[in-house]
Amino acid sequence: MFRALKRERVIFRDPARGVSVTYIESAPRRIPSDRLVGLLDRAPTGMAKAVVALIAIHALGPTEIACQQMADLNRSKGRMTVRRHLAVTPFTSTSSS
Repeated sequence: MFRALKRERVIFRDPARGVSVTYIESAPRRIPSDRLVGLLDRAPTGMAKAVVALIAIHALGPTEIACQQMADLNRSKGRMTVRRHLAVTPFTSTSSS
């Protein structure tokens, strides 16, 4: 578009030359439910099942899981606060326990 406007002598320099483009990181795709059930069945401990759920369902990465603390859990409300980079993202647990 800039080239066309410059050719028509409407503008003389690129107004967007100082604009930087940032990369948007998209969330990973979900694991199909039939594969997820198999993963949960093979997890040997409750902690392993929780980690599988956090990775597969809520798309948490290894750093986010490693940074979780017991203070981030609110069992009475069924919520857990996840710190992603500098943002804080609370989500509600889908399990009834």
